[in-house]
Amino acid sequence: MSLSELMEAIQTEANRRQQSALETPSQTANCFTVASDAKAYLNNAEFRAQARMKWPDKLNRFPFNLSPRLQGAVLKGIRLLFRDQQEVNLNLINALRQSLMLQQQLIHKLEGLQMDARAQQAEILVLQRTIEQLRSQE
Repeated sequence: MSLSELMEAIQTEANRRQQSALETPSQTANCFTVASDAKAYLNNAEFRAQARMKWPDKLNRFPFNLSPRLQGAVLKGIRLLFRDQQEVNLNLINALRQSLMLQQQLIHKLEGLQMDARAQQAEILVLQRTIEQLRSQE
């Protein structure tokens, strides 16, 4: 392999890496937006998954508005019937939160690797210029 072929290969690789480095920051920014939305959804899901301790105003109609004891008994029955489902929902919410945290850690590591790749790309460009200078001196 001649020096000119080596230079061409280095230039091609540097251009390819530079192009991919320019595309990825927007992708990581998009990941943070998605993660932020996911956190909001998880907070809403967690709020909605809590057991009802107060009778909803929407259901304050006949025959339930006649007796607070009847309302309490129905709420206890609903809590008893859906206790397992509530536990499953809360476990899923916690698992999704942990998954989201792991995803954010991976994104931070990816950004670090991208910065390293950019630094190596800059070193390649410096080496390329040095080789060109040496070549022009010959």
